[in-house]
Parts: sequence; structure tokens; C-alpha cells
Amino acid sequence: MVKDLIMELKMKLKTLLGVLITALALLSCGKSPSINITIEDYGWYSENIDSGYWSSPFTTTAYHTINIIFENKNLTAGDIQKIEITNPTGGIWDFEGSEIPDRFDESSSTFHASRLYHFDSPHLLAIGDWQVVATSSSGTVGNATVNFPAPGSTTTGSKTHFYTEDYSSTIYSSYVQAPKRASSISASDDGSSLGVSFSVTDSSIYNGYIWVYDSSGNYLTSCNYFREGLSGSVASFVNSGAGLNVDGTANTLAITVSDFVDPVTISDIAEIVVVLTDGGQYAGQGNYWDYRSISNQAIVP
Repeated sequence: MVKDLIMELKMKLKTLLGVLITALALLSCGKSPSINITIEDYGWYSENIDSGYWSSPFTTTAYHTINIIFENKNLTAGDIQKIEITNPTGGIWDFEGSEIPDRFDESSSTFHASRLYHFDSPHLLAIGDWQVVATSSSGTVGNATVNFPAPGSTTTGSKTHFYTEDYSSTIYSSYVQAPKRASSISASDDGSSLGVSFSVTDSSIYNGYIWVYDSSGNYLTSCNYFREGLSGSVASFVNSGAGLNVDGTANTLAITVSDFVDPVTISDIAEIVVVLTDGGQYAGQGNYWDYRSISNQAIVP
């Protein structure tokens, strides 16, 4: 009887072991859980950057940036297999492998496709509808269409490309110039304020600000926007509040410590960069813009 009981227990153990093995096999062969990679929102902007702005020589001046925000706030870089961005002319930018964690901010579930440019046309870039396709490691897909409008407008209209002042090939009627970069830039420190002078001839320029750096080239802060966001009035440190000149007339700025976004000591500022933006299309809504130009650095003597 004892022998029969032992045999029965052995049979039950074998059966249980078989069930466990089968379950493990099914788990190992099963698909990974579906990952939500829905694109919830996105942000975009375009830039005209002076080639001398970079610490090492780089001749490209025309750029787009797309910030892709995912609905899934638990998404990790490992959950993203690939992100593909296609412009209206068929140009493709692929991001995968090590490029994903380098550009993905898990704290905000945002992928930064920063400063996309076209290798063969460094001063010209397509605008209009750009397609974004994100593929997860489980095979799910998220899509978005990002529209880059024409400078100073909320739509693309009949325009197909934007170009910078460095572009020297044929300018077709469907091309539109990006906001120009500031020129004739000078800076000074009188002990109580940062003096800046610059000029620009471009009616699409509506707003701007100044980036400041220390003697080691480290970014310190920015001054406030030249215009107040809702009223559109020009700040008192810009031409004494008289207006922003975009007709080639010099602009004179006297920026005090209270005019900077973050605390800064004027004597620590060794270099400046003038950033000019469009934004007239959003007048009265806040300090919004789609395009900005970034100048070369100017030394503060």
C-alpha cells in the first residue's frame, strides 16, 4: 500500500513537472507585451545658424527640430526600436540603436530630433508636412504629421523650402528666406549694464533675445525677450523702448541685471550671441515663434 502511494505521488509529480515545462515553453515562445508608443503631441522650430557659431567649423546653416512627445509616460529608451522622419521631398532621417537613449528624455517621454539638416543642401530645407513614424520594440507604431510653416506665417501656403542668406543657387518662387541673422554686432560692459548694438534688414523679424557666455564659453543665461508677450510692447532696454529696428538701422541695447532670465554678474559676461525670431503671426498670444536666427559670437571687451 505504501509502495502504491509512493508510485501515485511520483506520477503526480511527473504530471506537475510536465505542466510547468509546458507553461515555461509557452511563455518563452509568447510575444512580449504590446507597448503603447502613441505620439501625443509634438513641438517644432526652424533655425538659421551662423557657421561661426559652432566651436568647430561646420558650414550648415539651415535646420529643423522636432520634439516628439509620447502618450505613454512609462516609456523607456529600450522600448523604442526606431524613429523615422520623412520630409515632403522624400528625404529620410532614421534614429535607432544608441541614437535613441542619446535623444530620449524619459522624464518627459520626449524624443528630441534636434537640428535636422540636409547634407547636400546645407542652406536650404524643405518645409510643409514632415512625417514621423515611431516603432516600439514590440512592433507597435505611432504616427504624426508635423507641419513646418513659412517664416512669419502659420501656414506653408505655396512655399516648399526655406533658405538662409548663405544659399547661392537658384531661388524659385516657392522658396522663402528664413529670418536673417544680426550683423554689425558689438558689445560693451560699463559696469552696470551690458551694452549691445546690432542691425538687421528683415521685416519678418519680430522679436529676439541675447545669449551670454563666460570667458570659457559656458552659457550663463539669456536676457528677456525684446517684446512683452501679450502686449507686444518693446522692452525698455531695447532702444529705450522706442521699438525694434528691422530696416538696417542700428539697435542699441542697455541690459541691466534685472533684464536677464537668471541671476548673472555683468562682469562675468565675455561673449554674446544675438538671437532674432519671427513671431508676428502670434502677436498678442505670447512670446511664440517658429523661426530663429543665431549669430556668431561677439566678444565683450
